[in-house]
Amino acid sequence: MSEVHARNKNFEPYTCSEACCETTGWYCGFGTTKKSSIDQYGVAVVQYFRFLKYLAGFFFIASILSIPVLYFAVKSMS
Repeated sequence: MSEVHARNKNFEPYTCSEACCETTGWYCGFGTTKKSSIDQYGVAVVQYFRFLKYLAGFFFIASILSIPVLYFAVKSMS
């Protein structure tokens, strides 16, 4: 199994937080801030994708919050 599973820098299996945060580029909010895998392309590229990530989260939350409004709007039309 150790031949096919991904390993961290110490050649140990990834923990749950490492697999979630380090490999996907998401920042978990604990520990030290890790560098993204796209840092080699420059600050502007990193900021652009970080902005897209936060914008996607915002639109997801906004769409969840708009469900009751849509429900009552459709219900009042019939």
